Amino acid sequence: MIPRSSVTPPKPDKPSTVLTVNLRHEDGVSLGCILGGSNWILTEVSNCREALAYSRFQPVSVVVCGPLMPDGSWNTLLHGLGDVPDAPALIVVSRFADEHLWAEVLNLGGYDVLATPFDTNEVLRVLYLASKAHERDLKRKPSVAATSAPVQRGSSPVPKQMSASGGAD
Repeated sequence: MIPRSSVTPPKPDKPSTVLTVNLRHEDGVSLGCILGGSNWILTEVSNCREALAYSRFQPVSVVVCGPLMPDGSWNTLLHGLGDVPDAPALIVVSRFADEHLWAEVLNLGGYDVLATPFDTNEVLRVLYLASKAHERDLKRKPSVAATSAPVQRGSSPVPKQMSASGGAD
């Protein structure tokens, strides 16, 4: 058997958006470095409200958040994403990623938990698998346009686009 760390993790074939919500600064910088030079588009918002608004108007494959945000928790965000057409997969990031948090996230419908500091291969593997799960979910669903009322376009938050170095553009 090949050790997990020696296998090059897959990256998306086409651009896929990862929306980060209120990550600690060092975690955001680290994630930017890991995803730099790939087809991942890293976008940052500050809270649950902005994440939900952004997800309603822009295609997002994966949402990565910490356990707590200024206006709620990962659970608040997960619940809100249930009302978003084409809801992205949710990954929770925690320095204290333990079995209890992992079980709670999975049992309530989240995709996974990533421990910090990040392991590059683990981050790439989990994000790739989460985006593939999101793609499969989209293929199983009927078209949103065919099943819902027209979306009222309002002002959506303007998130910061992150460069490969982790700084805001």
